[in-house]
Amino acid sequence: MRIAFRLLTDKSRKLINRLLESKDIEIVCLVDGNDKKWGTIDCESGLPYVSPYKFLDLYEADGIGKILISPYSGAYTALDVVDEMMGMGIPRETFLLPAIPDVEQKKNFTEEDLLQFTIDNYKTLPRLQYHIADHCNLNCVSCSHFSSLVEGERFIDSEEVKQDLTKLKRLVKHVERIDILGGEPFLNKDWKKFVEITRGIFSFSEITIITNGTLIQKMSDEDWEFIRQNDVCFRMSLYKPFWKKADEIGRVLKERGVKYIVNFRVISDFAPVFLKGKRYDSVVNRRNCSGSCNQLYHGKMAPCNVMMYIRYFNEYWGTHFPEDVPVEELDSIKDFDELVECLNRPMDLCEHCNVELRSQVHGKWEIMKPGGKDNNDIGKWIYE
Repeated sequence: MRIAFRLLTDKSRKLINRLLESKDIEIVCLVDGNDKKWGTIDCESGLPYVSPYKFLDLYEADGIGKILISPYSGAYTALDVVDEMMGMGIPRETFLLPAIPDVEQKKNFTEEDLLQFTIDNYKTLPRLQYHIADHCNLNCVSCSHFSSLVEGERFIDSEEVKQDLTKLKRLVKHVERIDILGGEPFLNKDWKKFVEITRGIFSFSEITIITNGTLIQKMSDEDWEFIRQNDVCFRMSLYKPFWKKADEIGRVLKERGVKYIVNFRVISDFAPVFLKGKRYDSVVNRRNCSGSCNQLYHGKMAPCNVMMYIRYFNEYWGTHFPEDVPVEELDSIKDFDELVECLNRPMDLCEHCNVELRSQVHGKWEIMKPGGKDNNDIGKWIYE
């Protein structure tokens, strides 16, 4: 079986080596979109780099039958590459698109193994998020998770999350990245249970804890060791009250030897979440939305946090924004294709979303005032 390989990275070299060891698989070339590599030889594998156009020539001349798209560059990148090459006229059945568990769980590959890696069998979600605390200790105005509007403490039960992830596993082969967040996730003293549950069900996912960083310096040596052992990445959103502590927090994360990303596109302001009235058609607005922050909550799924947690906004302000989500019960979903179709479905709330202006219209960062809605301004959440 003669194949090409695309998206060669340091992580995917082990896969290349295993394929090269197979007696019935021949890698003819490496396909790359970087024109600086065309006509050169990869030093480690000895394989030539060719352009996507050259691959098309080789395919049409029956020189290569399939092209394997490495999963290690990320689901978005892999799917974008497939779309790009299909746009060149390369048939859908030409692509071999393994999910990360497909290649991590096998040492040796046969031609029969590779033929199972069809696009239909890919079944990968690029991203999943779930709250372990709905409330927060910063209470930012215009928070799109509505954590600053939550009354009291709202924690999620770990057994419920385990059940929800297990239900999702029935439909999904792999989730590239799973974010554990809130609210502020470290307000939940049982945060380790959620990491263990997630790692146990989706073993090959990148697990990220998204935090505002306020509690990082209170973590124990045992906590840090747990983070390292479970290969958890910190993703810290740097809000204005903690600008002065940014260097110190970054130093702590580095000294502790954990993976971390500090959002240096500092969040000094927030955009209104909604538009006043219905400004856009829901289909148009949904098309303009990345919809990649898939939320899992109480057996339900939605493509964004606004849709999933809107009830907190309605409860606080006495509004009546639509609260429907596209997946009301995971048990009712038949397969991966139906799940994706549901998550891409425009919903009534999409008509109110400020997705078009959120990157353009901002207000100064503020914290919620005590005393409830009488002392706060709903206009900070709804753009006129």
